[in-house]
Amino acid sequence: MANSGAAAGLYYGVEKYYNPSVGWRGNVGQGVSSTLGFCIGAKLTSMERNNNIEVIYGLGQSEPIVLVEKQFAGSFSVEGLLSDPWFLIPLFGVYNPTAKTMYAVSGAMGSLTVVNSIINNRGATPVIHTFQLIGCVMTNCSISSAVNEIATCKMDYAYMNEGYNSITPYSQGAASSVSMPYTFAAGNLYWNGSSQPLAQVQSVELTINPNRDLIYGLGQRTAVNAVGKNIEYDINLSLVFEDPADMLRYFYTGQASGTTPVRGGAAGCLIESTLTLTFVNCFGGNSITFSLTGIKINTDSLPQNPTEMIVENVNMKAKTCVATVVSATANPPLP
Repeated sequence: MANSGAAAGLYYGVEKYYNPSVGWRGNVGQGVSSTLGFCIGAKLTSMERNNNIEVIYGLGQSEPIVLVEKQFAGSFSVEGLLSDPWFLIPLFGVYNPTAKTMYAVSGAMGSLTVVNSIINNRGATPVIHTFQLIGCVMTNCSISSAVNEIATCKMDYAYMNEGYNSITPYSQGAASSVSMPYTFAAGNLYWNGSSQPLAQVQSVELTINPNRDLIYGLGQRTAVNAVGKNIEYDINLSLVFEDPADMLRYFYTGQASGTTPVRGGAAGCLIESTLTLTFVNCFGGNSITFSLTGIKINTDSLPQNPTEMIVENVNMKAKTCVATVVSATANPPLP
């Protein structure tokens, strides 16, 4: 009997460490403190497995002589509403439980065991197909929202190994107040230390790319480790154009007084700015705040059409990002 995604489940737990010969903590799929849903409205938008088959030909042969499987590679992507904040811990790599902040440190990263289950209702007894994806590291994360929208998150993962079994899937349980979604209407964006939020923002997108690669070793078809390289922070912002001092003058010099692009070098460089992006949900002031520093505006686009409102589109680069979670109802699922 065919099935839809309504008969599927997707859950995760934060792992402690990886043993490539037997999996996490001595058992494939173990080493996690608990299992949680990624977010409300989650969709598994892609799930790819690759045996990396190489086709070998030889002289005198028009057809392949042999097919050779090389390293195994797995990846998947998840999209949903921004709700549960704890998926950010493996992305940043470091969590301070006192300040409830997450931030990046060179070489630090977290990983997940992810459980994907599909219930096949063929016959009198349903069959549950469960896939355990082991050693999942986030390779890209994008958080965005716009006018009259709920904030969304998109996550890309690569994973080291997997196992299949017909077992009962984990139960996600009822959504708590910390897992309620965050809306654009309940968000604020503060620019360059101002005490007033930036007015008439139409959309915002924060993309974090930790540039992580899986590591393979001699005698292993599956990955044995992962490495995080340089981290990139990108912010895309659109706002109603009224005053060049909002963004365009910052593009020139990094100050609201800029009138022409800086010459660079000894003649002067762009002054770095700051940005604080906050989302609040409707239960008790639970919030997620992204504080970015060392910002310089990369591009400024100002298209103009007589039948449309003039909207300024800005792309920024940042040097650091810290995420702060305010929640009185839940704690991170750390092992």
